[in-house]
Amino acid sequence: GNELALERLDDLLRRLSLQEVPSGGRLFDPATMRAVESAVRDDVLPGTVLDVFRSGWLSGETVIRFAEVRVAAGSPPPTAGKR
Repeated sequence: GNELALERLDDLLRRLSLQEVPSGGRLFDPATMRAVESAVRDDVLPGTVLDVFRSGWLSGETVIRFAEVRVAAGSPPPTAGKR
């Protein structure tokens, strides 16, 4: 039952030319995403999308809803005067 409903939904989205904004694990794209949170991380490049809080949607090239994401920030710069 659920699989059939998801298949029909996917079919409807394709017919309407709607697609989800690709975001998880990608670099932040301000044209399709809104950064609602950031986290200092040294294991990924600054600007990498860490989490998606709310999926975004596109109709062709038009943004219907921006993705809301958490983005990796670089380590803070060393404080001046510290040794």
